[in-house]
Amino acid sequence: MDERTRRTDKDLAPDTRRLIPEPFKPWVKAPPRSRWRIGIGVIVLLVLGFAIYETAHWVRTATPPGGRFPQGAPQTVGTSTAALGDVRVILNELGTVTPLATVTVQTQINGQLTDVGFTEGQLVKKGDFLAQIDPRPYEYLKEQYEGQLAHDQGLLAQAQMDQKRYQTLAQQNSIARQQAEDQVFIVQQYAGSVKQDQGLVDAQALNISYCRIVSPITGRVGLRLVDPGNYVQTTNTGGIAVITQIQPISVVFTLPEDDLPEIMPQFAAGTPLIVTAYDRANLRQLAVGKVSAIDNQIDTTTGTVKVKAQFDNENNTLFAN
Repeated sequence: MDERTRRTDKDLAPDTRRLIPEPFKPWVKAPPRSRWRIGIGVIVLLVLGFAIYETAHWVRTATPPGGRFPQGAPQTVGTSTAALGDVRVILNELGTVTPLATVTVQTQINGQLTDVGFTEGQLVKKGDFLAQIDPRPYEYLKEQYEGQLAHDQGLLAQAQMDQKRYQTLAQQNSIARQQAEDQVFIVQQYAGSVKQDQGLVDAQALNISYCRIVSPITGRVGLRLVDPGNYVQTTNTGGIAVITQIQPISVVFTLPEDDLPEIMPQFAAGTPLIVTAYDRANLRQLAVGKVSAIDNQIDTTTGTVKVKAQFDNENNTLFAN
């Protein structure tokens, strides 16, 4: 720098100081009044900042956190007297829905299937009509046996009358005693023939009743296995349909043998052991029943015992197998 730029404002005339550009003006200390104003401004800024901080902190404190009880608020405390009681023990096991009865409807007589009186999947009651087999061959046989029965009954009646007459004549010594004794055995022979004929008639009546097939249990009918028009025989293994009892129904599951010491005394004492059935995801409750039977032996390969529980299954929520 030259000497002109190193000179202060005091060395220059008033007019000259105002003409010096700002970047080239040297640093000048602020007067006391300016420092006092800066200090007041700093204090005001500090006060405003503190006020803002306290306001934000108060808002955070006044807002309760999520939950049942706000932070810092008094909580309700209850008291209770300690006492002895039963504690529920729940065991979770896998089970299989097993019907109490599954019946394959088969014919008990040979013949042509003329009619089917059920719909697949239908709920039927015990005694409801299911199928019809042509009964005419057995009705004809029954008539023949009834004729034979009538014939033998006539012979028996005649032999019985002869027996009475021979006994009277034998007492009068009008006939040989042997003839009267032989008549007794003839009456027995005719009585046997009548009894045999009556058996044949009853057998045909039973066959005729077998031609009308009814449901042996109350349950749900499965798919039809034989269509009308087919000739069915007693040797057929498939049957006409399968009926499964669904009300009530049972569930068979296994329990570890280590749980038997706790279960058997309760079951033997008649205490109802409640069983709740859930779906495969173990989320939706299906039915509630109770233990009906416990197996009499433990499976040594798995170390478990089978337990059967029975359910009313009123809503048909449990399905066989």
